[in-house]
Amino acid sequence: MLETLGYRVDTVASGAAAYLRTIVRPPDLLVIDLDLGGDVLIRLFRYERPCARIIAVSKWGRVMDCAARALGADAFLAKPFGGDELERVISSVWAKVSMEPESAL
Repeated sequence: MLETLGYRVDTVASGAAAYLRTIVRPPDLLVIDLDLGGDVLIRLFRYERPCARIIAVSKWGRVMDCAARALGADAFLAKPFGGDELERVISSVWAKVSMEPESAL
């Protein structure tokens, strides 16, 4: 889905693999599935890579939206979602970044 929008995508099979991949190639944006233990990853990435942007996804909707933002996610998407919705959320996240003061980055 993201490749068709022009993004380079790295997929991994586990949270540990995601963490190791970010050491080698730090991402600008992470899409993390809360249904697969992503809460731990969000806390870790927010601590170690505060400038990385995080979009959390979950099948649990509004309940997990609040939890994801409390953990440090920049945005949330309820599954299932389509490419247009994902693109809208990514654009929104980048718009917020451009509005932040330089010292915040």
